[in-house]
Amino acid sequence: MEKSTESLKYRIGKFNPPAVITAEQIENWINEVSFLLNKIRLATLDLTDQQLNTPYRPNGWTLCQVAHHFADSQMNAYIRFKLAVTEDHSVIKP
Repeated sequence: MEKSTESLKYRIGKFNPPAVITAEQIENWINEVSFLLNKIRLATLDLTDQQLNTPYRPNGWTLCQVAHHFADSQMNAYIRFKLAVTEDHSVIKP
């Protein structure tokens, strides 16, 4: 049975935010993100260049692109938070 492009696009399902967010959930999410880099490293350690550069769906990103996007996203988040706490009149930057 071939998977639809839609099911490949949302591998773990579409995001449905919780109605209420608790401090415990926030702590769990922070822990998940902190361990994700190591999980990515371990999952890709023995992959070939061909495997790293194969899209997982038609017109989709490769694993290599997804890993780089994660790193870019984390760096941008860090810089935005740093600016927010160090500027006298912080402006949210796009």
